[in-house]
Amino acid sequence: MKASMDAAGRLVVPKPLRTELQIHGPTEVDIVAIEGVIEIRPAAADTRIVHTPQGPVAQPVDGLPPLTDNDVQAAIESTRR
Repeated sequence: MKASMDAAGRLVVPKPLRTELQIHGPTEVDIVAIEGVIEIRPAAADTRIVHTPQGPVAQPVDGLPPLTDNDVQAAIESTRR
């Protein structure tokens, strides 16, 4: 799938990819270069370490949306590929 970059360096992620990856705007992303390839990933959630009786736990700073059954099933299927 092709996309164009404008003179300011902006790139639009095509709608079919945004839909497939469930990326909704506005969304922060991490952009890295790996061996000459640009990789764009949803940004990791900011976390803090909370000490519990069971030990330290990483907890999101701003909370996260709840996982749905479809989210869990998609994650399981993605590991089978």
